[in-house]
Amino acid sequence: MTRASALGRLIVAVVLFSELLMVPGCARVAPIVGPKGMPIVVTVLELASILSAAKTAEEAGVSVQKYWNATTPPGESVYSVAFNFDHGSWADILSKPDIYLMCEYEGGRTILVPDIAINWDYSERICTFRCPTFPEGAKCVIRLYDDDSTSDAVWKDLLSNEVHWNAGIKFTSIPSMSWPRSGVRCLDVNANANGTFSIIDPVTSKQYHLDPPDIVATAQFTVPSAKTTDIWKMNGDFYKDNTRMGRIDLKHWYTNRAPVFSQYVTSQLLFWGALSVAFIVWRLWLWHRKTLAVDTTAAQADSDVT
Repeated sequence: MTRASALGRLIVAVVLFSELLMVPGCARVAPIVGPKGMPIVVTVLELASILSAAKTAEEAGVSVQKYWNATTPPGESVYSVAFNFDHGSWADILSKPDIYLMCEYEGGRTILVPDIAINWDYSERICTFRCPTFPEGAKCVIRLYDDDSTSDAVWKDLLSNEVHWNAGIKFTSIPSMSWPRSGVRCLDVNANANGTFSIIDPVTSKQYHLDPPDIVATAQFTVPSAKTTDIWKMNGDFYKDNTRMGRIDLKHWYTNRAPVFSQYVTSQLLFWGALSVAFIVWRLWLWHRKTLAVDTTAAQADSDVT
């Protein structure tokens, strides 16, 4: 085998190894458990409908991208969750609950929907939010919490994450078509050992802490396969410890698709990828020096013979 051939094969191996680093691992959503850690039954939301928003928007004389792109960064999507309850079992016996939502991605990422309803009366509530896109085919969980936080200042700051979409667009031929005009920007959440939640606002770098809340209800869903401009809707039930609490609907409005590569890049992946590539480059350098030394020695020996 010639030196050039060996080097070529090694370069191919490095490329293949680098591609393997970009394949996401098999991740799972954290188990849904009830009191005393016992697993509970959760009905998975079912796909109810898929509508081509692009076609409908074209008929209405507007552009889906024009409506959403200015305030939906690449890799993020816009969703709505609507729910109402028909069961009166609550952690707050003497008062009505202060409720808010969190969504957990497959793989362990959790986001807060910074939209709280104080003294919720159990009637229908709709929360519209922008967040990193739920990966297609992934299992995700929506949790409804009853806030026990005594700090009103925390929620006052969190509620400032409102986003306004293009409200200036006028629909010309389909007056009944109604896309959300505003919502909230979701924030990443870290669960602490004492049950509190830590939240960092990426814009202000300010950190917030929420007291340990009570789980009111839970729902699970598997992200359907659809186009980024499709409006899809999932229906199902909210449950609490195997007790049906009420209906929940999840609707996807729009996804600003990020490059495929960036969907799998994390800080940990970048670190180990860079470390692996550096190690391979170092080994290549050592191999090259050794080969060069052998060639030099051979050349010197030939020179001595002649």
